[in-house]
Amino acid sequence: MAYGAKDSQKPLTPLVIAQVPSSSVVYVLATTGCSRASCLRLFRTTVSASAFASVSPPPVRALNGMLNFNLDSMQFANVDDGYATVGESYPLALYVTLDGAKSWHQVTIQKGATILRLTVTTSALYAITGLCSPKSETCRDYRFARSSLDAKHWLSWKLPGSSPYNGTGWGFFGKPGAYGSDVWISEIPSVIFYSRNGGRTFKKVTVPRPSLLSVAGCTLTAESARALWAECPTGMQVSFAFSANAGASWTPVPQHQFFGTGGGSFDPVSSTLAYLEYGHTGPLVRFSDSARVATTVGVLSCSTTSSVIEGLAFTNVTDGMALCLPGDYPASGRLERTSNGGRRWERVTIVLSQDDG
Repeated sequence: MAYGAKDSQKPLTPLVIAQVPSSSVVYVLATTGCSRASCLRLFRTTVSASAFASVSPPPVRALNGMLNFNLDSMQFANVDDGYATVGESYPLALYVTLDGAKSWHQVTIQKGATILRLTVTTSALYAITGLCSPKSETCRDYRFARSSLDAKHWLSWKLPGSSPYNGTGWGFFGKPGAYGSDVWISEIPSVIFYSRNGGRTFKKVTVPRPSLLSVAGCTLTAESARALWAECPTGMQVSFAFSANAGASWTPVPQHQFFGTGGGSFDPVSSTLAYLEYGHTGPLVRFSDSARVATTVGVLSCSTTSSVIEGLAFTNVTDGMALCLPGDYPASGRLERTSNGGRRWERVTIVLSQDDG
């Protein structure tokens, strides 16, 4: 059954958006307004948001606080195959759907292990795990794991590392980037581990400073076997970089001061294109020509007030969707869409018809 803005009665509050790679499809997790898991709904739509098909949300539970749930991440490899990591403080459970979110089932990567990072590609799953003690805030046995999209059979290997922090506490590495069997892991200080065989073996690449300086490793997004984007937390601020040579060297992405606590969002789109939304009342900026050109293109409608941007989902240079929280208030969450590269935005209203309420 499909739902659109003209269907009557209950307006929904969007909480999470998850874009399907190489597709215009977006999954939207929303609530009918209460902070119970039974109030959650999951919809499949496109960035045009002309209709919303109702599917099943992953198994999560409500936590204390307004619209607070134990969902850590939700990612999709394609329209049918999706993955949700679930846990209150540390993700321990991985739920998988292979039928377009009609149903979900739990899988195990390593018994008792915390899922520190999960990267989903169109052909494989990659995870960093560790045996962690929340009480002592330490981990051991860091491992890198790989599976096909069905998540049934995982192979894992001891994770390489050079940081003095690894082995004595939580791992200071970012979310891996992956493209086919090429995998990259960023670790402090300014180190890349690069694998060409799906994580079985890694080669250490020391990046010249000040590239990829980070307090916790950079989130890497691979758009090809050579093109990567990096999002690097540096304390209160965040820097961004682009590599055109498989991570051997990096070019800083031109930007104004970007605060990690400022409610912004970064969205790599292709090997030549990315968008950065500054959050609050800040602008949307397009980076093109492999990060050499920065263009301020517009302001989200919700950014006329102080807003936090919970996600951007551009499928190309013109078509995109955003999830924003005016006033940084979860119950105010709203979707907006653009079809002209972010110059103009219009609000999308999800309405749940009575027969599904």
